[in-house]
Amino acid sequence: MPPSCIMSPTRLVASIVGRRDHTHLVWVARRRRPISSSNTIQPDSADCRLEVASSLWTTRNYHSTITISRPFTTTTTTTRNDHGPPAANPKRGTTPSMATSNTTHESTTRNRNINRNNNAKKNHPNNTNHQNKRDLNRLVKQIEACRNAYELSQIIRKLDPFSSNATSRALLQKVQRLAPKMPPRKVSGLLHCLSNARTGGRNSISVPSLCDANDESSTHHATIMSVLAEASRTRWDTFEARDVTILLHSLAKRGVGTESLFQEAAATILPKIHTLDAQGLATLANTFSKLSGHYGPSSSSSLYPVLFETVGTAAIPMIDTFTSQGLANLVHACAKVGHLDPVLFDRVATASIPMIQSFTTQGLANLVNAFSKVNNDDNNFCHPALFEAVATTSIPIIRSFKAQELAALVNAFAKASDGRRRIYHDDDDDDCYIPLLFDEVAMASIPRMESFTPQGLALLVNAFAKMDCYHADLFQAVATTAIPRMGTFSAHELAILIHAFGKVRCDHPPLFDSVATYAIPIMDTFKAQELSSMVNAFANMDGHHYHHQYPTLFEHVAMAAIPILGTFQSQELANLVNAFAKSGHVSHEHGGLVLLFEKVGTASIPIIGTFQSQELASLVNAFAKAGHSHAALFDKVATAAITIIHKFNAQELANLVNAFAKGDACSHPELFDVVAATAIPIIHTFKDQELANLVSAFAKVRASGKQVEALFSCVASEILSHNHESSSSSSTVSTVSSYLSKWPPHHLVEVAYAFMKAKQIDLQLLDAIGMAIVSRSELELDAHGMGNLVSCFGAHETGCSATLLKRILKEIQELDPDSMELQNVADICNALWMAQRVQVASPELFQWVVDLAIAKASESRPQDVRSILLGLSCVDLPIELQRHLLNVYKPYFEQHSQHMARSHCFKIQNMYNTKFIKIPN
Repeated sequence: MPPSCIMSPTRLVASIVGRRDHTHLVWVARRRRPISSSNTIQPDSADCRLEVASSLWTTRNYHSTITISRPFTTTTTTTRNDHGPPAANPKRGTTPSMATSNTTHESTTRNRNINRNNNAKKNHPNNTNHQNKRDLNRLVKQIEACRNAYELSQIIRKLDPFSSNATSRALLQKVQRLAPKMPPRKVSGLLHCLSNARTGGRNSISVPSLCDANDESSTHHATIMSVLAEASRTRWDTFEARDVTILLHSLAKRGVGTESLFQEAAATILPKIHTLDAQGLATLANTFSKLSGHYGPSSSSSLYPVLFETVGTAAIPMIDTFTSQGLANLVHACAKVGHLDPVLFDRVATASIPMIQSFTTQGLANLVNAFSKVNNDDNNFCHPALFEAVATTSIPIIRSFKAQELAALVNAFAKASDGRRRIYHDDDDDDCYIPLLFDEVAMASIPRMESFTPQGLALLVNAFAKMDCYHADLFQAVATTAIPRMGTFSAHELAILIHAFGKVRCDHPPLFDSVATYAIPIMDTFKAQELSSMVNAFANMDGHHYHHQYPTLFEHVAMAAIPILGTFQSQELANLVNAFAKSGHVSHEHGGLVLLFEKVGTASIPIIGTFQSQELASLVNAFAKAGHSHAALFDKVATAAITIIHKFNAQELANLVNAFAKGDACSHPELFDVVAATAIPIIHTFKDQELANLVSAFAKVRASGKQVEALFSCVASEILSHNHESSSSSSTVSTVSSYLSKWPPHHLVEVAYAFMKAKQIDLQLLDAIGMAIVSRSELELDAHGMGNLVSCFGAHETGCSATLLKRILKEIQELDPDSMELQNVADICNALWMAQRVQVASPELFQWVVDLAIAKASESRPQDVRSILLGLSCVDLPIELQRHLLNVYKPYFEQHSQHMARSHCFKIQNMYNTKFIKIPN
């Protein structure tokens, strides 16, 4: 055969694909038959058959009427024509010219008949199905003819054998025969090819009847990979590190293999890790991080930490050879399994910053996500330059980020800050890129809300909430997108989503209503943290009264939490009861909720040593606020708090003693002494509410002693010398009044009342508080606050007593009598003598007080009877009015006298005797 007739398989395929006519395809197959030579591929070899078969499949995809049978059939009698289709052999007894003429006529007639038949059968389904079946059989034969892993890989890569159950079954049988003798390199290569193969009928051939793949085909795919993996276990020692890495990566990618297999592979590759290049190290780390997530905590055997440590050690010297994707994958994998090597992360950060522009959007998100986990670890190191580089690189290309990458990016920044950086309330110019980044992410996310998964929506708003960043348009868009898709959210995603809205106090009733509706039926799927996060979100919206609309939700949460309280950690226990106390759903009518507090108290005692300072304070504060007594729990908290009292900050100290003052039957004097000693050195860190709660708690429990006296003196000095002004009386009062004018009125009253009740009188402080109150245009105090305030200034006279008492007594008379309790009336009675002394009391005031005391006499307690009778005895009341009051209170005095001090009873008896009213001794 002349050389012009020799054609390589690639050229042969190109010729076949380029022909659009059946006759031409037959002509190409016959004329350009590749023949055997030293420089050509055998015509019947697997490579040649594979390329031609692949091309024929492609040709059939566009020209379904073309039929080719045995393109490599040898026909030695064919007359070749170099300038056109082959002519038929001359018939016997004819000249060549006649034969050519007859052949041409016959060819034309045959082509016409073929075209007519093809047009008639073009859309006939039986014809198409028959041809598809023949093609399927041909592919099965191609698989059966394969002699090695390379040929199988070519078929998997080009012909998509998993689009049919028959071909996938044939492939499985072939692999089972070849696997035991495959070289390691071929095994890893074939597994890599299989890991990228499509399964389940997704193929590139638009012939529906051929795509009969179902779950059986996917099962065949997984079985083939398992067969190859199991065949490797008997000869690990023959595998190089690169082959093992590819093998493991392929198996992990498709979720195939057992934990014991990976353990053996880890032990095999461990001594060979130093032979891997940068890409191999990154791939190996990424593979084992996926395995750790797939098999859970049990997969973290002793080999895994050693493996990651070895990978990190091998990577550090060659860190400059890593690509940007390799660096991102390496630290992302290490952070995922908790291998937080400072040296490795330092080197990665240093290497990443110069090449930050070459990172993909996913690489940028993975990079900061890894370093955000490091920042929250006990190692406590961070790389602000890296975060700044990522932010400044991301902002110009933020709209090229995918939805999930946007959520991961801002979530990493929020995680790294750990909620300490409030991006819209921080004046630090060094972090100016953070608000800009969050703004850009918000604007890029809003138009693409539908692209976010439920997890992406939850993480997105959670990141903004963590950074105390309320972007109204973003939260509105997320809520609008989430409500119709609420049924697709998992319990974890529901909890994160609603917790973010609750944290920023985002008022969106339809979202809260939708979350409650969908959460109740799946409440048993919520974990400990998710339950506490969800109820906290509803409780945080107290200003919007969401929790009053959903008592059923709180009851379901309580019933779901009680059986799994053993899985709650300290913070989750504290948050859970704190949310219920805040919501006001704990009462004797809600037996399940009362039971929840009892169970939480019992569950907390064995793990009380794991509670942090904030959690201890929050726990007992919730019990006190809900009015639920648990003596054993308070005893344990007191003991635990004393041992770590140095870790408490100002707010935690105030909440702790306030809870013990409200909810504990025992005062725990040792705890109060320790708190006083701890608070004095840091008194300058207390805010107005914390100072008020602190001294109020000490006054409530009647705490005494040198430490308590020192504490009250320190509080008074802190207030009076707040701005380090001169100690002269006039200038100090003027300065302090300006400082105290910023305090809410009820905090001023609480401090003054605490000093009076604790008998720690400081007239200078009292006068400063009085001047601050007088300077207010509106007091905004309820009846209880008014009563406490008038009681403070009724006991001791200051420079502002007259002005203050005149104003307070006038405003008290304007209150609704139904809003006042007898205790408030008793406080007013105690102050009437001072009002008369400074000449601000009128007969009308006395008449109003006596009438109110008589009207509410049925509410009397021993201390109320004592205060009213003794208080009014010190003022000049009309005799008839005084006798009427004594007669009304006679039965109440007789009832409560046994609970009064003997000195008080003696004075009251003298009052009755003076007015000639008989009472029993």
